[in-house]
Amino acid sequence: MDTTATKGNGAADERRRLTAPAETVEALQETIAAAHQRLQQRLTEEIEQQRREADGLRREVEEARGEAEAVLARANETAQTITTEATKEADRMMAEAVEAAARKLSEAHDTASAMLSRLRDHAGALFATAAEEMEAVQLAIVAIQTAANADQADAHKAGKDNGAAESVVTRLIVRPNVDADKRARIRDRFDAVAGVDGVKLGEADAESFDLLIIHQREANVVDNLLAVAPGEIRLASQKPGAIELDVTGLDWLEAGSQRST
Repeated sequence: MDTTATKGNGAADERRRLTAPAETVEALQETIAAAHQRLQQRLTEEIEQQRREADGLRREVEEARGEAEAVLARANETAQTITTEATKEADRMMAEAVEAAARKLSEAHDTASAMLSRLRDHAGALFATAAEEMEAVQLAIVAIQTAANADQADAHKAGKDNGAAESVVTRLIVRPNVDADKRARIRDRFDAVAGVDGVKLGEADAESFDLLIIHQREANVVDNLLAVAPGEIRLASQKPGAIELDVTGLDWLEAGSQRST
């Protein structure tokens, strides 16, 4: 057996044994360095990713803030527009209310003035009617006194009543009522009837008006009045001291006016 070869192989094994840990440490260091590099790269990538995400969130926040500011601006503008329109509408409504109130006040003033004027006219007509009635009563009293005096004188001379005819007053109620001008014209027509000494206007209401007829006691006043317009004047009723007539038309009044003209 070769002892020299055996010794040589043992030395090689010894060298491998002595050098093996050094190579393992270097490999380990390289592995650690590579792992550290990979870790560093991963951290860098993650940091970059987080930075990009943060930038994206920052942009989103800025966009949201911009949209919120735009919405707020539009809301303010809309509110200002609504406020302006509401103010204009309120001013318009106020102006219309003032105008309507002024118009109503003017209408009320005109109505009051018209009513006052009608009241004055009515009062004047009442006063005139009252004056005419008083005058008619006075005329009737004078006529009765005159007739009485004449009767007494004739009775004293002749011993019987053959003197002047006695005058009396009869209330004539005419339906329907007409305006003041037509009442005056009817009075004038009846005043011209035979046996009538005078006619005065009396009271008037919504349905009729009165005439005071001063006539001779023996005169046939009813027939004479009906003869004025046989087709348009009808006797409604008759009692002592009062006669009621229904007038169905006024053609006779117009015809009488034309003849007098």
